[in-house]
Order: sequence, then C-alpha cells, then structure tokens
Amino acid sequence: MNDGEPMVIDPIIASKYFLISTLFNIAASVLVASPVLVAPLALPLKLTVWPGTWMFVAYAVFVGFGTIGALCWSVIYYLANSVLGIQQVRKRLVVAHLVTHNIAAYGIGALMGYAVGYVGGTAAMLGFGQAVITAIVSWAVIPIGLFTFIGLLSSLLGIFIIVDGAGRIKR
Repeated sequence: MNDGEPMVIDPIIASKYFLISTLFNIAASVLVASPVLVAPLALPLKLTVWPGTWMFVAYAVFVGFGTIGALCWSVIYYLANSVLGIQQVRKRLVVAHLVTHNIAAYGIGALMGYAVGYVGGTAAMLGFGQAVITAIVSWAVIPIGLFTFIGLLSSLLGIFIIVDGAGRIKR
C-alpha cells in the first residue's frame, strides 16, 4: 500500500463490524425494556400518558434505526462484496459510519426515552400541567434533532462508502 493511498478494508470486515453492533444493540434493547417489569418505576402507567408515550417512540426508533438499521448495513456491506464485487472500502469512513450510527441511535433513545418520556411521564403522573411538563422536557428537543441529523448523515455516509468502493473496482 502506498503512503498516499487511504487505508482500506474488505467490505466483509465492515459487515462484521455492523453485525457485532447489531448483537450489542439487541442486548441493549432487552436491557432497556426490562425495567417495565420493575413495579416501583411505574413504567406501564407512565407509558399511558403524554409525554410518557415518547418512551414507546424512543424504543421503536432505537430498535428500528439502531438495531435493525445496523443489521441492514451489515447485509449491505456483505452484498456489496458478494453481489457488486466491491473489494475495498475506506476503513476510516466505515468506522466513522459505525460510530455516528450508534451515537445517533443511543442519543435519540436516551434523550427521547428518558429525558422526555420518563421524566415527562413522571411529571404527568405527579399531576403537573402540560405547560410545566413542556418546560421540563423542552431542553431535549434540539439535541434530539441534532442526533437525528447525525443519523441522517450516517446513512448518507454509508451510501457514499458503497459508491466510493464501487469506484475502486479494478476493471
């Protein structure tokens, strides 16, 4: 490898990275859902009132984007190698893709699920009004938007990595 050439890896290695991330995120999904069984937390009650319902949304986003999305990227990298014949992708970009994907998934899940859903649902169960609850949880709206933007950029980066890898195919 030349000094000027970027460090590259086989897309199968990238697929393995995302598969490991998928397995880790499955475990995190199970751990995050298990407090529903702890009666003193009153999660089943908090899930029935706004903004406690945001815990459902946060969990769905985490499972959909964080877990299933990581699995999809694992399959895409695998297919890029086996179907498209891509032999090399840039390692640093793949690592950036993996890191930004997980930062977005965990950031959205944590802020939307805990800061808005759990804290807001607790405030609702304690009898606070909507204006007070909105004031309590409103600080999290912009960071959730930033994590969403990071997730979108992560997806675009994944597409770029595949297109860049296709451009590296020696014909």
